[in-house]
Parts: sequence; C-alpha cells; structure tokens
Amino acid sequence: MSVDPSILLALVTMAGLLTGTLADPLIDQLYSDPLLYSPYGRCARCNTRLLPFGAIALIGYLRWRAHCPHCRRRFPLRSVLLPLTMAAFFAVTLLAHDDARRIGLTMLFGSFALIFITTDVERRTLSGRLMYAALAAAAIAGPFWPHHGVINLYATGAGILAGFAGLRLFFGLRLGVGDVKMTALLGLTLGLPGAAIAFGIAVIAALGAIMVASADSRPQMRALPYGALLGIGMIAALLWAESLARVF
Repeated sequence: MSVDPSILLALVTMAGLLTGTLADPLIDQLYSDPLLYSPYGRCARCNTRLLPFGAIALIGYLRWRAHCPHCRRRFPLRSVLLPLTMAAFFAVTLLAHDDARRIGLTMLFGSFALIFITTDVERRTLSGRLMYAALAAAAIAGPFWPHHGVINLYATGAGILAGFAGLRLFFGLRLGVGDVKMTALLGLTLGLPGAAIAFGIAVIAALGAIMVASADSRPQMRALPYGALLGIGMIAALLWAESLARVF
C-alpha cells in the first residue's frame, strides 16, 4: 500500500520533531558524572519534577517561557533549536534521497551531527560518550550504505584519524581530542569524496565564524567550535554529496 507523499513528509517531519524533543534532555546526561537521576521531566539544575515527560525540551521551554519555575534556571536555547532543526533535517533528507536505507542512515548520522553541533556551540566540547556511540554505529553501518564501498569508508576513517592525530601530536594542531574523533566519524560515514566535501564546507563555515567572532568582544566567542563546523560539513555532505562534488 502506497502512502501519499505529503502525508509521508508530514509523518517524517513529526518523527524528527519527536526525536529532537526526546534527545534534548539526554544532553545534560552526557556531560554529567555521575549521570543525573532522570533527564525526563526534571530540571537539570534543581532536579525538580516539572512534567511527567520531556519538560526540558520544547514543551517545557514554551510552557514556562524558557525558565524553570522553581530555581529560575534558564533552559538552553537548544531545547527549541534541536527539535526544530531535526524536524527540518528529516524532511529534507526524505526529499533529497530515494533509497530507504540511505534515508534511514542519513537521518541517524545527521541526528548525531546535529547534537554535536548544538552541544559544541553551547559547551565548546564534544561528549565522549556520544562520540564513541556514533563511531561504533558508523563502523557497524559501513556495509549497509548503498552508495559507498565498505573499504572506502573504513580506509577513509582510519586515514583521517591517523592524519589528524599525528598533526595534533607532532605539529601542535589546535584541535581537541573530540574534534579529532569527529574527523574520524566523517570518514567512516562519508568516505571519499564525501569527507573531502565535508571538510571544504567546514572551512567555509569557519571563515564565516571567524568574521562573526572578530566582531564580538566576548572571550567565549573567540574560541571556534571546530566540532560544530565539522558537523555542518557532515550534514551538507550527507544530503548533497553528489551535487557538491560537481561544484567543488
């Protein structure tokens, strides 16, 4: 039984909104040691129960006007941005690709990239817990990409990881350990030429970020979120690698 394309698009968009809404409260878990008791329905600062489910995400942000009603902690802007951008990403993925496996894998690794983007911009660090999960998922998913050879993916991931790790270790390249792992994720997910395209997009995004940072006097704006820039390149390559390859 076929599904009307407009209905399918609406369902996929809602799935992206739900995924972002459910993923957002887990982000504070990723940076907590020990883990928080429960991320859902509780304020990450005072641990007060707010809603039966999903208080810190989009629902709670809108209901309490971005503040916890008990401790007055301001909810992070990502609580709105992550669900909305993930909904848009899921919809664009459905429109960009025809193969079901490619759509599913693009949504999975694009979701990882969106979380890395939002957390790196907010905290200037990438979660090791989530990064290892993403790398493991990329290694397992390698044989299932319909348009990549598995050798291409594994060789690209290993080569990029070795290259950037060497540059950081021996030549003082100013990349964090999480950023180096992010480059490996690009290789494992995109292969060649996709990873090269992602790096090109990241460089363009970095130039734009430098222009914005140079006009801002706040110290935290001076540190570039390299992981977020790589995530932008990763999403662009996941969606439009073939078209961008012709451009580059």
